[in-house]
Amino acid sequence: MASAADRLAASGSTSPRLDAELLLAHAVGTDRTGILAHPAAPVGDGPRVVFEALVARRELGEPVAYLRGFREFHGLAIATDERALIPRPETELLVDAALEAVSARLTAAPRPAGSPPLRIADVGTGSGAIAVAVVGTRRPSPYGVAATEKLAGDLAHAPLRAGRFAGLTMFHVMEHLYDPRAYLTAARELLAPDGRLVVQVPNAASWQARLLGRAWNGADIPRHLTDFRSRDLEKMMESAGFEVLRRKYFSLRDNPAGLASSLA
Repeated sequence: MASAADRLAASGSTSPRLDAELLLAHAVGTDRTGILAHPAAPVGDGPRVVFEALVARRELGEPVAYLRGFREFHGLAIATDERALIPRPETELLVDAALEAVSARLTAAPRPAGSPPLRIADVGTGSGAIAVAVVGTRRPSPYGVAATEKLAGDLAHAPLRAGRFAGLTMFHVMEHLYDPRAYLTAARELLAPDGRLVVQVPNAASWQARLLGRAWNGADIPRHLTDFRSRDLEKMMESAGFEVLRRKYFSLRDNPAGLASSLA
């Protein structure tokens, strides 16, 4: 374990010990808790070979989530591979905000028997982690929350009925768009009058962005087409007909990890 952690640290991993523990647990067929609870337990020849191979691939930069085939997210195991971005810890904050908005909508007034389920759209869904977490958190659902549809295309020209959705989430979508204002306008049209939009973008006015400049991991050049300061995003949302109800800038859990990633 110590040798693997040293190798991963030398290869540039920002969390070498954690990586080694997760990969060993995967090779043995247990979880990280099992590894921590039994640090002196012997490892058979088969798992040892698997572990060595996983460590070698991690040294080359392959993400731990791809090596394990899943990533823990909001109490769920989300399948991951190279076809979609790995769910990030800070995205759980977006799920929490979406659940808060849904709960407020559901508890504001009694819903008549036979009411259709509330529809929530995760724009730019990737692995589907947000939608799965929102529905999974409410299952078995006394409220009638469902996620069942997939649609590929441009939100600004989506063949969807106006007012269809109780909630929309956009996690790290806006910065990739040529015309983010058009997406906000489309989102306003697709939401019910009391619907909620939850947006998360890197904040170009953050202290990390000011401190690190082009080394800031939120810049992600050239994939990000627009760098948003918080006030820029708020003005754009207001111009599309939204009222900003809540803001969140800092997470003690996630901001240090982002700084470490920028410095790596």
